[in-house]
Amino acid sequence: MDFFSKLFVDGRIADIVLVVMVAEAFALSWYSRQHVGAPTIKAILLALLPGGFLALALRAALVQAEWFWIALALVGALFTHAAPALSASHLIASTSLRIRPVCRSRFRFLPSSLKMR
Repeated sequence: MDFFSKLFVDGRIADIVLVVMVAEAFALSWYSRQHVGAPTIKAILLALLPGGFLALALRAALVQAEWFWIALALVGALFTHAAPALSASHLIASTSLRIRPVCRSRFRFLPSSLKMR
């Protein structure tokens, strides 16, 4: 067996992916602390966690673990993938959205034929 075949047979490829993801999380969190306007640490973790759970599911499948370990990792990926959407819908529901009419004074420069009536 060559080197890459061994990585897939014993599931080490998933470990390499997880190590790279952890290094990416540390690098991005350092970057977010140094720069204004960079993604927050919470946003970084919410972006990386679904992939981490999928890598765990891949490792469990490659080492032929019990089915519930694979299912548990996939459910974790599902929930962490859906978490930003759920929190965003909660934020939208909790804020009061009101539609403001357009101020007609903004259109003073338009000819009278194009002004809103």
